[in-house]
Amino acid sequence: MAQEAMSGCMERALDPGLRAKCMYELAQTFSLLKNQVQARVWLEKIRELEDADPELRAQATFLLAEILEAEENIEEARELLKSILDTYPNPKAVEARIKYLGKSGKK
Repeated sequence: MAQEAMSGCMERALDPGLRAKCMYELAQTFSLLKNQVQARVWLEKIRELEDADPELRAQATFLLAEILEAEENIEEARELLKSILDTYPNPKAVEARIKYLGKSGKK
């Protein structure tokens, strides 16, 4: 039901900012349902939107980094996190994740 609601939200959203938020909610829904492939698709789409709010784009990047970490793609996850240090709403959380990834011993 959540997927249908977010898909409908995107179809009806005239404002690009609202549409991007709907896309993010859909990506989160897919992530919670353990459908990382679809979550990743929507997160990448948000990151490609030039008119998306920088904070929302940073949130999408953070979630994408979590997916990459779960896939054991630690270096790419680390690089994504570094790219949002100045735009993520909670930079301390980003710093903590980068530090954790550095200690994980995975590459």
